[in-house]
Amino acid sequence: MPAEEELTQLRQQKRWLQEQVDAQGKTILLQQEQISALMKQMQELQARLAKDSHNSHLPLSSDRFARQPSLRKKSGKKPGGQEGHPGAMLTFSQTPDEVIVHAVERCDYCQHDLKHLAPVAVERRQVIDLPPLHAGARTSG
Repeated sequence: MPAEEELTQLRQQKRWLQEQVDAQGKTILLQQEQISALMKQMQELQARLAKDSHNSHLPLSSDRFARQPSLRKKSGKKPGGQEGHPGAMLTFSQTPDEVIVHAVERCDYCQHDLKHLAPVAVERRQVIDLPPLHAGARTSG
């Protein structure tokens, strides 16, 4: 009797394993179809990327990834403001309309109280708001 039970169990295992193999075979076929479709799509996209104004009807302005040579000529000067050039910037107003002090009261990391400590650094910023334009003040250009 035990041999018959073992044989029955082995047959059931074989049936289950065969079902697993069949399911995996279907999955593999589906994956192969997907891979071939993706490979075809990738080849089409690569061919599209390879096109530029030299090998297609596309204009020069559509050359996407090729670095265009600069038309600027070198001046020999360093970039930025040149020596002796007076700088120009907006200066802080001596009489601002409103002063807002943003004092640090707590440490952002540990939430320790910092009210009693003297500041280590001070930053100043100034916001300049332009007045609204009036309908009659606009000029046509």
